[in-house]
Amino acid sequence: MYRRIVACVVAALAFLVAASAVAQSGDEQRHGGIIPRKHLVRERTETVLVGTSDVQLTGCHPTQGAEHVVAAIARRKASFIFIAGDFTENKPPHDAVCIAAGWDNNEWTGPADFRLFEQVWAPLIQAVGQRNVYGTPGNHDAWGNTDVWAWNPDQKNYVFSHDGHGDYAFLREGIFFLVLNVTGGGDSSVPTWDTAWAREALASDEAREADFRIAVFHEPGTTNRVAGWNSSLMAKTIREQLYPLFDEYGVEWVINGHIHTYRSWFEGGRLHTISGGGGGGFQGDAGDIVSEWNFRHFLEVRKVSGTTPAQLEVTVVGLDETDPQAPFEYQIDSFRLVSTRHLPE
Repeated sequence: MYRRIVACVVAALAFLVAASAVAQSGDEQRHGGIIPRKHLVRERTETVLVGTSDVQLTGCHPTQGAEHVVAAIARRKASFIFIAGDFTENKPPHDAVCIAAGWDNNEWTGPADFRLFEQVWAPLIQAVGQRNVYGTPGNHDAWGNTDVWAWNPDQKNYVFSHDGHGDYAFLREGIFFLVLNVTGGGDSSVPTWDTAWAREALASDEAREADFRIAVFHEPGTTNRVAGWNSSLMAKTIREQLYPLFDEYGVEWVINGHIHTYRSWFEGGRLHTISGGGGGGFQGDAGDIVSEWNFRHFLEVRKVSGTTPAQLEVTVVGLDETDPQAPFEYQIDSFRLVSTRHLPE
């Protein structure tokens, strides 16, 4: 009924991190902490969703970190994978890092970087099928062009919207996903989503009747610790234009990448997650974050069967790469999100 809304009955989507909505006592409660490097995460053959962000592959950098993430995700045998932006690093012409690596690039590296992404991710893409690899563009994907799809036309195949538009929505396993392209214009300060369409999608029967409503886009509208980001034009506009819609239509969870670390916290009555550990370089938070939080990681999600209300079980899996030849997995965080079925009057 609504454009770009696709109802599916296969196993659910990726890229989630969650906490029990009924277990929160405060608006700013932060989940988890520095988890000791123990409690190895067991392989789960019933996993339905795996998600990551900020892969940021380029020929100027080693790809080993991304390859470790791919191998670990492949062991989950997920039916669905989600990448929340920055498939590529996309270096500008004559980039100093590329020159130092022996490659004086004469143009933006985006197209070549995307071919490298497909090469490194080939085992996963083949295992789950390209139609089950969902995504949204990030600012690195869009740099140097006004149209991310013209820059990397094949990247359109990694979103469920086949009209070349970055805003789309779908329903799987009772979970309604609203996916927004916030950086398709090539400038991370200029919002590019369709607010009117987002309202139409959230007002649909598919969204209203879902157990969960989850919004996914690359840049966050808020952070709980990253200095300076909340005052940016992009963050302010997201909060002004999108957050009121999320309040009105009961979006329980907002998932973003962009910042290369992991965070989950409650703010404004909903869960917020930042997860940017898909392979790009590590990123600190203006000195206010210990290095333990900067790691490659991904989100493993299962819908718990036989519970009322519905629940999502989430495990955040980290990769210890102290020995790059033998990385091992450990549990960073683990919790559940409980459905509220909150709908507007």
